Amino acid sequence: MNRLRWLIGSFDNDARGASAKKLTSFLLSLLVTFLHFTYCNESNAVEFLLIDCTTILGLLGVSSWEKLKKNEQGKTD
Repeated sequence: MNRLRWLIGSFDNDARGASAKKLTSFLLSLLVTFLHFTYCNESNAVEFLLIDCTTILGLLGVSSWEKLKKNEQGKTD
């Protein structure tokens, strides 16, 4: 029951629940795993790899951009 409250607390603006970034990345990881097992085969493996690499690089860029903006504003982690 505690885990359910923690998960539901994620939809509030309180610090009680998991962060939205963690929940989003977890759900996207599950979706990507499902898609790979369902649709990926030898004929389209290269396309899947290109899409995966592009997505990873894009997400790393977003994360780096966010940290750069925080540093410009004088906020440190």
